[in-house]
Amino acid sequence: MINARLKLGNPHVSGPYALANLHILSRRYPDISIRGHANPDNASCHLLQNTKCETQPDVKIVLKIMSLSLNGVALVTGAGSSIGRQCALGYATEGVRGILLADLDYATALDAAQESETVATNPAFTAAAIRVDVTDMASVADMINAAMRKFGRVDYYVHCIGMAVATTEQAEIDRVWEANARGTFQCIHAVTSLMEKQPVGGYKWRGQVREAGRGTIITVGAPNSLLYGQTTREEYGILPLVQNAALEHAVHGIRVNAVCPGLVETRTGPGLDANLDPDIIRNLLPMSRTAQPEEIADIVLFLSSPRASYVTGAAWAVDGGMALQIQRASKTAAREHG
Repeated sequence: MINARLKLGNPHVSGPYALANLHILSRRYPDISIRGHANPDNASCHLLQNTKCETQPDVKIVLKIMSLSLNGVALVTGAGSSIGRQCALGYATEGVRGILLADLDYATALDAAQESETVATNPAFTAAAIRVDVTDMASVADMINAAMRKFGRVDYYVHCIGMAVATTEQAEIDRVWEANARGTFQCIHAVTSLMEKQPVGGYKWRGQVREAGRGTIITVGAPNSLLYGQTTREEYGILPLVQNAALEHAVHGIRVNAVCPGLVETRTGPGLDANLDPDIIRNLLPMSRTAQPEEIADIVLFLSSPRASYVTGAAWAVDGGMALQIQRASKTAAREHG
């Protein structure tokens, strides 16, 4: 066991981000026991100086820290499991001061809230959980009111669309489409009405103060909205909602984007992805694997951050090249039968 004490003597290296990344480093290199100390009053660290192990001078550890400047309040629906849960945990790790985790299943939201407290890097971090039915306007209003009572504002909203069509029956397809579209519309409307009244945020970067806007909204769709374009009724309704909201609220400093996953590994039970034949996965996915929920959450966190300050109305495909693969196969088939 190498006992490496990392000395954070550089005044530019401090704060919760340094501590969080020391924790990540310790998990990535289990043979090295890492102890770090940092000043929580200065969270603007970006680079950890090169450091050598005291007991092993030939071992050199270099840790770079890139802050996404996420220090506000997050609201996540569908936060109890899968992508929504990983978004909440990601926000906590990146340094937000608070998260309201909402889910139709309150128990899973509460469990995720408790887990977020174990990975949070902001000393003032607070997490709360609430049950919400996004198809019920009164329930959505209760969620917004709870966020205001607890935190006074919402800077980042993630709307995870949790219902997918698992049947060919038209009545069921219509029911799922209506629930997803109505839930998306109601939540975006409620959150933008709140964000419009908030003061514009700002953050320090490279010696300057940059505007962070009044808030960001990100929908996470299921299935990949870009895979079939606008040929399914569900996605035909949701993507225009996102794009219209982006155009309408850009003047208020509110950014609205969509993240469009491909096949994502489920960890809460058996699902479509888990039952796919390995040969199908290899043929369908250029990367030969399904995505991990945190890989989708990483894009959500970036779009939430000021690093994406000029991105709105976008639909980001996070599918490992699946849509391109299908498009190529379709073109090849068309040429062969043309």
